[in-house]
Amino acid sequence: MNRPPRHKLFSAAAKALLGLLLAALLLPASALAQPKGPERWLFVFDLSSAMKKRLPATEEVLKNFLATGAEGRLQAGDNIGVWTFDQKLHAGQFPVTVWDSSQTMSLTTNLTAFLNSRVFTGDSQLATLEPLLGRVVADSERLTVVIFCDGESKITGTPYDRGISQNFLDGRAERKKSEQPFVVLIRTLSGKYIGCTVNFPPGDINIPLFLAPAPPAPPTNPPPAPRIVVPVKPAPVVVPDLIINGSTVNGTASPPPPAPPVTNLPSATAPIITAPPVSNPVPAPAPVVAKTNPPTVIITAPTNATNIAANANGEPDQPARLLVLIGGGLVAVVVVVVLVLVFRPGRRPQSSLISSSMQDDPRRK
Repeated sequence: MNRPPRHKLFSAAAKALLGLLLAALLLPASALAQPKGPERWLFVFDLSSAMKKRLPATEEVLKNFLATGAEGRLQAGDNIGVWTFDQKLHAGQFPVTVWDSSQTMSLTTNLTAFLNSRVFTGDSQLATLEPLLGRVVADSERLTVVIFCDGESKITGTPYDRGISQNFLDGRAERKKSEQPFVVLIRTLSGKYIGCTVNFPPGDINIPLFLAPAPPAPPTNPPPAPRIVVPVKPAPVVVPDLIINGSTVNGTASPPPPAPPVTNLPSATAPIITAPPVSNPVPAPAPVVAKTNPPTVIITAPTNATNIAANANGEPDQPARLLVLIGGGLVAVVVVVVLVLVFRPGRRPQSSLISSSMQDDPRRK
C-alpha cells in the first residue's frame, strides 16, 4: 500500500487547523449578528368628552404614524397593545397584534373602528395608568408607550410627571382651540425610563432613541464630612474650702448645735439668793469671742462661780479653763492656811522639867 508523501500530510493538517481558527474568529461576529428580541408598543387613548371632538385629529395622527412604521422604528415581530382610560383603565379590549408592514392598512382600519365604538364621556384621569403601567415597564426589555390625551389631568408614576404637567398647562388652551390631542411618547429599556417627549400634532412625533441611561455624574464637590459633636461636660461647681475656726464654719452655713439645758437658772417665781462676798475673789475672765466672718455662733453657759465663754460644743475655751484651775488652786491654798492658823493649839511657856512636873502633880492641888 502506497502512503501519501509526508509533506502532503502536513499540508492537510495545516489547512484543517486554519479552518478551525477561522471558525473560532467568526463565532462572535455571528453571535452579534443575531436579531434582537421583539419590542413592545403600547397605544393608550383618552375617552374623555373633550377627546370626542379631537377624535378625527387623533385618527389622522395614528394613520400617519403607522403608515411610516413609526419612522422605521417598528420592526417585524414587534408586539402592539391597546389600552383606553376614562375614570378607570380598560385593558384587553383590543387584541394584541404582531406588527407586519404588509398588514398596515388592515391594522389602521381595525384600530380606527375600535376607537369609534368607544363611549367618550365625562373627565378622565391619567393617574389610573400608574399601577399597571409600572408592572409592564418592569417586565419589558424595550417598551414604547404612545398616549393620546386632552391634557386635563396629571400623570403619575414616571420620572417625567412634572415636565409633562407643565407642557399640558402651557398648551392646553391652544390644543382645545385647534381640537388637537397631546401625544406623549415614553420609552423604557430594561425596566428603566430612558426618554419622554410631549408632541403637538399635526407636527411630527419625536421618538427618542433607545440609548442606555447615562451613569450619574460624579459630584463636583465632595460631600462635607459628617460633623462630630462632642458632648461638653458641664463645668464643676466651685465649692469654697471648708474652714473651721472655733465655733464658726466658713464656706457653709451650718445650723448651730442645740444649747445644753440649763438647770441652775432661777425661775420666774423663785427668790433670788445672792452669795456673800468672798475674800480675795478671783476675777472672772472676760468671754473670749473669736473674730470670724459671719455667720458666727457664740454660746455662753452660766456656772455657779462665773460666766465662762464656751465654744460651739458648750465646753470652756483653753485659756479660761487654765484661769479657773489657777484660781481654784489659790482658793484651796488660802483655805488651808486659814484652817492651820485657826485650829493650831497655843504654845506653853518654856520652863524646866522640874517645874513642869510639879505643876502636873495632883497632890499639890
